[in-house]
Amino acid sequence: MDVDGYDYPMDLHYSKDHVWVRTEGECVRIEFTDFAQDIAGGLHYVRVFPAGKRIETGRAQGTVGTGKWVGPVVAPVSGTVVEPNERLACEPGLVNSDPFGDGWFAIVAPDNLDDGLRGLVRGDEPSFEGWMKERMNATRGEAHT
Repeated sequence: MDVDGYDYPMDLHYSKDHVWVRTEGECVRIEFTDFAQDIAGGLHYVRVFPAGKRIETGRAQGTVGTGKWVGPVVAPVSGTVVEPNERLACEPGLVNSDPFGDGWFAIVAPDNLDDGLRGLVRGDEPSFEGWMKERMNATRGEAHT
C-alpha cells in the first residue's frame, strides 16, 4: 500500500514509532518503515542489541545515527533479541536501501506474541492508511520543532 509516497506492505504490523514487525513463527523481525528511514536520512551508524538482550516495548532496542543526529530504535514489542542483524555495523545504509529486506534490525522472541501484536496496527486494517498519515504528520511536526 502506498501512503503519501511511502511503501507499506499490507502483511506487516506497524508501531506508532514507525517500526514494522513481521511474524516468523514464534518470533518477530523488526525494522524501520520506509518513511522512518527516509526522514532519518542516510544512516552512518547502527547499533543493535546483542542476542540474549531483553527489550521492552517503547524503550530503545538500539540506536541509529547520521552525521548530525543519533536516535533510538524504539522496540515495538517486549522480549529477547534472538538474532541481531550484525551486517548493519559495517553496512548501516542497508536500513535506507532495503527497509523491507536486508535492512532489518533484529529478530526477537516476544514475551507474548498475541499481546505484542495487539499494540500494533496491521497494514491491511481498514483504518491503517488514515492512522499512518496521522503518525507521519505528527512525526514531521516533531522533526521541525
